[in-house]
Amino acid sequence: MRLNRGQDVKNSILKFVKENDMSAAVMISSVGSLSKVCFRLPVQEGKKIEVFTLEEEMEIISINGRVSANGHAHLHISICDRKGCVFGGHLLDGCIVRTTLEIVILDLEDKRFITEVDDETGFDELVIKKVLD
Repeated sequence: MRLNRGQDVKNSILKFVKENDMSAAVMISSVGSLSKVCFRLPVQEGKKIEVFTLEEEMEIISINGRVSANGHAHLHISICDRKGCVFGGHLLDGCIVRTTLEIVILDLEDKRFITEVDDETGFDELVIKKVLD
């Protein structure tokens, strides 16, 4: 898929996957730039969730993770600023394309991604199911 200036990255990925009925999609490649980035920093024990937002010209180093047509997504983004400093976290709504963004998504047609609460972690965790014919 290709995104253009002003488009929201996460919303566009979710829309594309849903429109193409992908039940188990993984990010293979991403090349582009952002004018605004918004991601969640790693959760640290006993601390509240922190969101990082920055508005400046940035290059995307990678977007990786998985998404399914039912809207379940676990995506990470790495970006670099003008000085080459790289940082990233969980991709959130609000990452806006600066010029263009090319994303290659692989559809694992014989699989289905779902999430279930893991008793050990307390988080919704990935469960991969085989699609039955």
